[in-house]
Amino acid sequence: MWLGDEKRAGLGAHLYQALDGAAPVIGVAKTAFHGVASCPDVVQVRRGQSQRPLFVTAIGVSPQVASAWVASMAGAHRIPSLLTLTDQLSRSARLEP
Repeated sequence: MWLGDEKRAGLGAHLYQALDGAAPVIGVAKTAFHGVASCPDVVQVRRGQSQRPLFVTAIGVSPQVASAWVASMAGAHRIPSLLTLTDQLSRSARLEP
């Protein structure tokens, strides 16, 4: 996606381009990244009882639609269950030789 008000291409934008735009790419950050305050394409999503937001960006679909999808994902806590599982699997895969 695009980072900061200068619209620098982030990892999501590069992935989207590598896929030739075949699928939308949605980014979900647990912490604010550099330039988030000046980036109009970031939507803050609060899930469960958490006061801390998730920062959602998207390319290939509007950030508003992407944030609605993230808000509706299964899981009672701040981080949707599927994203928690994905994070755990990606970390364990890096540890294997």
